[in-house]
Amino acid sequence: MKFIYITNDINKAKLANELGVEYIMVDLEINGKIERQGHLNTLISKHSLNDVKQVSEYTLSSKLLVRVNPLHDNTAQEVESVLASGAKALMLPMFEYPHQVKEFIEIVDGRAEIVLLFETPASFIYRDDILKLSGISRAHLGLNDMHIAMNLSFMFDLFPSGIAKQFAESCKHFNVPFGFGGVAPLGAGLVDSSLILKEHFKLGSDCAILSRDFHFPDLESKYQKAFSGAYLSLATYLDSLKGISVAELDSNSLTLNEKIKEVSLKRRFS
Repeated sequence: MKFIYITNDINKAKLANELGVEYIMVDLEINGKIERQGHLNTLISKHSLNDVKQVSEYTLSSKLLVRVNPLHDNTAQEVESVLASGAKALMLPMFEYPHQVKEFIEIVDGRAEIVLLFETPASFIYRDDILKLSGISRAHLGLNDMHIAMNLSFMFDLFPSGIAKQFAESCKHFNVPFGFGGVAPLGAGLVDSSLILKEHFKLGSDCAILSRDFHFPDLESKYQKAFSGAYLSLATYLDSLKGISVAELDSNSLTLNEKIKEVSLKRRFS
């Protein structure tokens, strides 16, 4: 299982790199984000191009992933600046149609991995036409913006609805590695992350974003101990799933869906 850790803090990036986190992400996306999420309790990063340069020095084993802005008139210039600053992978958010992805692929021109963030209803509808394009390194289902756009009450509603399963089936059909949303430390979050990780395992997902719960208070050695412990616990738990049976995974799906529906109903009528 690969993980993405979002940070512009060089000390946190260094620690994540040492622990073997696959992707350390600097998040430059800001266009339209405040309008979409400003009224919600979501994390809106305020990272800069200078952060890309600084963090790149501490991603020796990890890959520096940069989420750029949705396709716009100056995307080509933005891509050039990000690549020059050390990015090894670029994440494209908020696209809707195949021609937009094709344009982005042509701009990058094989100089970095391309990670597509499917987080609009149109991108889900046109997923097969998008995923068959050449030049895509991996795909990620963005639970947050997708559930907002679909007027759902909880981002994990995409699991019991079947949307996550359909997305997984399309990615596997076109041999594109994929992942879903984020995951909290074991025992944290509104839905136990152990249930969610089992669903990743069942659907064939190999990637998740380490959630905001991994951003422990920055208390130097205490932070390092907390982050390291939480991350290594995830790795140990994932190792324990290697021998899990199909029946256990099916049972987990039922439990997970019930937990998600409970949270969703509470939110819908609160």
